[in-house]
Amino acid sequence: MTVAGIAVLAAFVLGPPSADACKIAAPAPLEAVFTGEFDHGVPVYRLPSISVSADRSVETARRSAQTRSADRARPLAQGVRSAG
Repeated sequence: MTVAGIAVLAAFVLGPPSADACKIAAPAPLEAVFTGEFDHGVPVYRLPSISVSADRSVETARRSAQTRSADRARPLAQGVRSAG
């Protein structure tokens, strides 16, 4: 009973859904093309190409963060090996 009351109150406060609420941005469909080849009995498909661009400074920062993360994990891994 309480849940029904809350639902009615929420519907009254929020009002009916608008047409904009139903619009969902759907990604473009990917269409794969069969290449005519098989790899280990499995058909090989070619996907459409995509373009990727990145800011070089962002990549540099990401690499240095990964290096720091790896440096922190190294002593932990060495401690596990020596304890075993």
